[in-house]
Amino acid sequence: MSAPFIDELVYKYLVMGVKDHAIFALDPVGKILTWNEGAENIKGYSADDVIGKHFSLLYTEEARSRKHPDFVLAEALKNGSYEEEGWRVRKDGQNFWANVVITALYDADGQHIGFTKVTRDLTALRHATENAVHVSQKLATSEETFALMVSAVKDYAIFALSPEGFIKTWNIGAERIKGYTAEEILGKHFSIFYTEQAKAINHPAFELAQALEYGAFEEEGWRIRKDGSQIWVSVTITRVLDKNGTLTGYVKVTRDLTEKRQNELALERAKDEAILANQLKSKLVANITHEIRTPLTGILGLSQLMQDDPHATPDLRDSCQRIFDASKQLLSIINDLLDFAKLEAGKIDVENISFNPGAVADEVRGLLLRAASDKKLSLSLSIDKNVPEQVLGDPLRTRQVLLNLLSNAIKFTESGGVNITITIQDDSLLFAVTDTGIGISPDAQEKLFQPFVQAQESTARVFGGTGLGLSIAQQFVELMGGAIGLVSDPGEGTTVWFTLPLLIPVHSDE
Repeated sequence: MSAPFIDELVYKYLVMGVKDHAIFALDPVGKILTWNEGAENIKGYSADDVIGKHFSLLYTEEARSRKHPDFVLAEALKNGSYEEEGWRVRKDGQNFWANVVITALYDADGQHIGFTKVTRDLTALRHATENAVHVSQKLATSEETFALMVSAVKDYAIFALSPEGFIKTWNIGAERIKGYTAEEILGKHFSIFYTEQAKAINHPAFELAQALEYGAFEEEGWRIRKDGSQIWVSVTITRVLDKNGTLTGYVKVTRDLTEKRQNELALERAKDEAILANQLKSKLVANITHEIRTPLTGILGLSQLMQDDPHATPDLRDSCQRIFDASKQLLSIINDLLDFAKLEAGKIDVENISFNPGAVADEVRGLLLRAASDKKLSLSLSIDKNVPEQVLGDPLRTRQVLLNLLSNAIKFTESGGVNITITIQDDSLLFAVTDTGIGISPDAQEKLFQPFVQAQESTARVFGGTGLGLSIAQQFVELMGGAIGLVSDPGEGTTVWFTLPLLIPVHSDE
């Protein structure tokens, strides 16, 4: 199984299936590339609504006016990631309070390729915290009121601490999340919930000090339940002052995010495994194809020499021709596999040199004239008069794409012919290969550019091939800055086209 398939499965099951977190990707300038079910639930937009749009549409008008979306991307790019909480806007115009983490993404060569954005809807938590803080302001005179307000909350551990950190109240949510009953925990220091490592660096005291200085403290981290198991939690500690500004204690709100953390860790592991699998697979394919190509080249050469031997009998020449044809077909498959491995590993570079597109197309036509003639097919080339004789680009990759498309057209055409045309379309060169072959069904067209896919299962048995050719052609065309597509009806033939940027070389007067 190839790495893109691994990546696709990882993405499908570990990202697209997440319902309570908006997880999506941005390109380097902030345009939305992907959109999961959680994003649709939280933001209200479908994927069709937002794909290709700038992520700033999710921010309030006030945030956009001060260019805050640009600021968060810059911070993520500078520091690797950026986290904040603030108001965001749903599709229906309603505001919600969100925790946002934006992480910069880089490819294997260290090039910045975009960002991931994970958003949690914390509106309920904010309201719970605000309610808890509001009630806790009256704690000195009405602890009973505070207890009544929060004791029935099940999804959040909400409890009050003394100024020194001793537990004064305990709700149902705290009992469910932490595992302690009120009788077991009241009067104990809240550091009981922390790991030994956290207690060794006096982290509980640090949290209280931060809450006292800044009004509140928030973080995520591991905590310990009564049974010794660890849970990943989101914690908010808010100081409580009386009307004279004297500290009377703290309110602590905890949410269990263990499942979310486990999903994140699983996603990280799966991504690492996918990257490693891709590297190993590419290296293996490159090594194997190299080892096979070397003796195969010798077989091709020897079979050609034996055919040219004046003493060879007709039967021997026929056998040598069969060996030559089979070896050539095998070499073509090996070359496809090697190109595919190089493309996946990002080891294919494109040139930008001056070449004659018409001459390249004519060369490819010449290479396949015999194959077309053997099937009694016509093979023509038509070049529009406006096509320049010299353009900038990669003649080798252009030749490979044309050779692949033309070979396919001849392979799948039993009568009639194949025609190559080159024209100008807007600011692009448009190459088209049209045949009178078997055509392709609409369902098959949707999958045809995927690797190892052919129009139907019987195709590989009848015509051979790996199903890699069109996938490789597509990647070559996109590397050269173009696009590729096809138009086809079953039984009516097929036109496969691709475009390349129309760049005219500037010649010096030297």
